[in-house]
Amino acid sequence: MKLNEFASSLVSKNHFIKASFGGFQGAGKTRTATEFIIGTYKDLNCSKPILIIDNEKGSRFLIPIL
Repeated sequence: MKLNEFASSLVSKNHFIKASFGGFQGAGKTRTATEFIIGTYKDLNCSKPILIIDNEKGSRFLIPIL
């Protein structure tokens, strides 16, 4: 069986992503998650606002990046 007969193109209909990033303090979780969201946002041509929930108040440095 060929791949194109088995799989189809991935298409997002509702543009909702729920992701979790784990690791030790200072490992770059927030930056990695930000890069992931920026890339996905551009690839899916999203236009809605981004919601960031951060329980450590460390995401303020993301404002200029976003």
